[in-house]
Amino acid sequence: MSMGLAGQLANRGGRYLFGAAVIPPNLCMSRSWRVRRVATSSLALHDDRGGKEELKHTIILSQNGRHIQELPVIVRQAKLTPALWGEDAVQSDSSDDDKNLLIDVPPTEEELNQLRDVLKGCRTLKHLLELIWEMPSNEVSPIVFVEMLRKLIELENNQHYRRKTPPNNGYEEKDKETTQTRDAAVCSLLETIVKRGSPRHILESLKIITRDMTRAATRNNNSWVGHYRSRLSHEALILATDSKYSIPELCEIVHAFSYIFKEDYELIDMLWVGFEAKASDIDSSNIVDVFRVLPFFRKSRKVVFADVEYSFLQVCWSLSGAAIAEIMASLQTCKEQNYKPSERILAEISHWIATNIDSITEEEFVDIVAALCGLEYSSPRIVQSFEKYVKTHNTSSELFANVMEFCSKFRLRSTPILESCASHTIKNCMNMSPVVLKSIFSPYGILHYTPSQSSLFLDAVEKSFNENFARFRPEDATDIILSLVYLHRYPIQFVSKIFNSHFLDRLDSCQNEETVRSTQNKLKLFDMAMTLDCKDYQGPLLPRETNVKSMWVDKRLTRIIDSVVASLEKIAGARKKISQFVLMKGTPAVSLYIVDILLHPSSPSSQHKGRIALSEDERRSSIAFIIHVPEHYCAQMDHLTGPQELRHHHFHRLGLRTVKLRYDVMTRLQPHQRSLDRYLQESLKAVRETKAKQ
Repeated sequence: MSMGLAGQLANRGGRYLFGAAVIPPNLCMSRSWRVRRVATSSLALHDDRGGKEELKHTIILSQNGRHIQELPVIVRQAKLTPALWGEDAVQSDSSDDDKNLLIDVPPTEEELNQLRDVLKGCRTLKHLLELIWEMPSNEVSPIVFVEMLRKLIELENNQHYRRKTPPNNGYEEKDKETTQTRDAAVCSLLETIVKRGSPRHILESLKIITRDMTRAATRNNNSWVGHYRSRLSHEALILATDSKYSIPELCEIVHAFSYIFKEDYELIDMLWVGFEAKASDIDSSNIVDVFRVLPFFRKSRKVVFADVEYSFLQVCWSLSGAAIAEIMASLQTCKEQNYKPSERILAEISHWIATNIDSITEEEFVDIVAALCGLEYSSPRIVQSFEKYVKTHNTSSELFANVMEFCSKFRLRSTPILESCASHTIKNCMNMSPVVLKSIFSPYGILHYTPSQSSLFLDAVEKSFNENFARFRPEDATDIILSLVYLHRYPIQFVSKIFNSHFLDRLDSCQNEETVRSTQNKLKLFDMAMTLDCKDYQGPLLPRETNVKSMWVDKRLTRIIDSVVASLEKIAGARKKISQFVLMKGTPAVSLYIVDILLHPSSPSSQHKGRIALSEDERRSSIAFIIHVPEHYCAQMDHLTGPQELRHHHFHRLGLRTVKLRYDVMTRLQPHQRSLDRYLQESLKAVRETKAKQ
């Protein structure tokens, strides 16, 4: 460090506070991050069992443009820096210098093969331990000890797998003396590797101990083996901070740390220094490896992500479909951990898909579609690409199932996709599994789309559903019959199969309470639809709740209604009354049947808690205002979804007139009260004119 740490920081334009510690030079020489403040913590990363504390935990404040964040790093005792630290500088142990004096001559390939042959002859752990203790540690290359450690773990793992009835959750009690001998041998091997091994030896040993099936890999293990796991990990961390590892090797260290330290991400977060120093080495050959380890970072993920995102934008056009699918899967995992990928990288992925759609295999396409659903990302270019793809790849039912789940997720009413899928279903419906059939058919009802060959399509679905009914999960069977109802197909033949004790017992046995509750509400909806629209249905078969204690109401609707209720009262006049969020008598207690605003006679026949009862004449003179948020429409905002269409249809069957109000329009007009009042009046006038024509 010829110019000194303080000089380097000054040249970077930063300010910093320091104690008796040395920050690695490569940390300060990173491409884009400026060190603004450094403060050392007194927390040691590990207890060296009587030795000197070598590593300490440090937090720095780093700035990249307008973004400032705290990042963890390690610091070490100052070494030969009297000009910077003065007379109180702490000199390093002579053992560190001794390490550099030892010159190891690596064995030749022939010698390594001979060593492996000798180790193959060690059939028992006892034989191997005797060989380890006979080996002079100062005269043998560290690679020999790495191979011995590998053989020791292999023998113990084989013994672990051979146990037929392992007691105590898979840990068989051994003789205390044998256990101590084994631990001492492992510690001896690790001690030699740490002191004399190269960075590659350290990494290989780290990977080997992650395969130890016989002992819990935890940093808090009080045994000497647990201690040396930590020491080996800290040595790898030091080498990574000093830029001794390549990008693939850094990724291997992250995976090893994630296994050894389980849910403790402290050491992993400190590896950002190594990735930052090697950021220029990220290319098409290793970029997927970096994306794979992103979910393991926490505090420093933003820094590593910035580097890999920059590299991705440079090399994405040379990546394969499998690489893109794996990168998207990693981004999905990050999103599930509340770290949302940037719009820039998602837009670049969208561009890649549109450009390379013809070269993507069906397996890659399925993975990409699933990742897009998990990322909750779509774009017009992606939709156009999918429409093109399904026309030329129409042989895989799994492919269509994933595409239809994508359409359902984003409420995408794409005619090319829906028509291609319908044609495929007509031909292959009988060979589809229950899960695939449900995934393919259910979106047709949600999107309220009837394909051109509707009769053949629905007949094929009903036939397959009927013959394989027992194989369907209750929640999937309910989705299929509801989709038939949304498409105005009333499957009376399935009523006896749905409303029987065996089917309901299967539903009650489901472990997921949310799934049970949701399916029960769908059954109530099916019962109501069949009661109103199917003459042959002897219903209702499910009881109706008389008093409703509470129901979920969208807060957006509550706010917008408060701003228009005064205007509606003026429109209604003295002889009308306005009620908010009510259920009509006889309807199930399902949120779909809630009337947002009901304009009705001032003195209804009767009224219960949460419900309103109107006579037939009163219903004819009442008007139901239904406010539709964007989720009630398909993606193009020109069609209501199947459930919302059914909602209006059932209110009409009950004798009410309905007024469709768009939430987005009302929100836009809310600051202009006169315009909002005019919108309400015109919507109401259109309904009244329609009634007059009838």
